[in-house]
This record gives sequence, structure tokens and C-alpha cells, in this order.
Amino acid sequence: MLVNTRSFTMPASPTNHRSPQPWLACLLLVLFPLAAAGCAQKIRAKPEIATLPAAVGEIAIVNLAQRFVLIDVQRARLLPAIGAELKAEDATGMESARLKVTPERRHPFITADIVSGTPARGEKVYR
Repeated sequence: MLVNTRSFTMPASPTNHRSPQPWLACLLLVLFPLAAAGCAQKIRAKPEIATLPAAVGEIAIVNLAQRFVLIDVQRARLLPAIGAELKAEDATGMESARLKVTPERRHPFITADIVSGTPARGEKVYR
């Protein structure tokens, strides 16, 4: 019995394998730099937002001899950090003293040293 021994081979030519379309390569060359540039971010300075002074509490006791005040912070949402600088304002809204928070605290009071000015009992304290 005769067996067909003929095998089918394609002649070698550069058009046998499928190469990418030339327009696809051009499209990628144009789109890739645009996409990469879109991903880059410029660092911009954040605009400063004017914030209203946050109320901390009210001065309960003033000790001018030892230069400290006791501040009632019962209504404060967030207690100031130790070492934070605070301002005391009188009834007219003028700054009467600058205060610096000290570590001593017992709810609902915190203590602060008098840095400058003359605070009075009942004045509001702000950050």
C-alpha cells in the first residue's frame, strides 16, 4: 500500500508571520507619552485656610503670684496638647494674655502658665 509521504511546508517568506500593524505602533508611540504625562502630578502649595479660633474653655482661677491659671474645659471637644500656646480674651474680644498649657490636669480643669499679659477670671480661652 502506498502512503502519501508528501508533507506540506510553507515557503519561507517575511509575510508568513503576522506583524503588528504600522498604525498600531504609531498610535502607541503617540498615546504612551500622553498617558505618562497625565499620571505625573505637580506639587502645588496648599492655600492656607483662615480658621476661627477654637474655644478651649474659661478661666476659673488666676494666681498672679505663681503666674498660672486654672482653665475650665468642661465644654471643650478636644483638649489642647501640653505646651500648646493659648490666648485669653476679655469680654470685648481683645487679647488679655498668652498662656502655655502645663501637664497638670484634673477633669474638667487644666492648668496653664501665664506667658504674658494679665488674665482675669471668667475670660474665654482660645487656641
